[in-house]
Amino acid sequence: MGFLIKIGILPIIYSIILVILALIDLKTRKILNIITYPVIVGALIANLFVPQFLSVHNFLFGLLGLVVGFLLFLLPRFINKSIWGLGDVKMAAMIGAMVGFPHILLAVMGGIILGGTVITILISRHWSGRLPFAPYLAASGILIIFFGSQFVHWYLHLFNVH
Repeated sequence: MGFLIKIGILPIIYSIILVILALIDLKTRKILNIITYPVIVGALIANLFVPQFLSVHNFLFGLLGLVVGFLLFLLPRFINKSIWGLGDVKMAAMIGAMVGFPHILLAVMGGIILGGTVITILISRHWSGRLPFAPYLAASGILIIFFGSQFVHWYLHLFNVH
């Protein structure tokens, strides 16, 4: 119980939602609007009441994260519709609402790195097919929910930006 008090219940709820979406995508190859839309609204509302979540996080950063997550996934889809589905686009927007900006950049980058690593290993073993992307985006989103501020500080320190 001390762990929940220390980090709060919101990161736990967000993580459970992301795991559920990843499992649904693994089984059905779908990310359900009935989950993503209400969670987007709920995350934005929560941002009004939990401005200290992830240190720089508040409603405007959540809204900006939503827009950036949505656009980062929608724009490549215009170029190649098979890159990922619209459910992945909405899931990226949802994670953006949860973690805000600039944390959504790390979540997206992490998801792409995780998914890219797995697909590279599978291709090297002569596998062909399509992989659902939600599990990798969810895993990265969970990492950023719990450690996003540390990643941002590490990254800024790496390039000597203060």
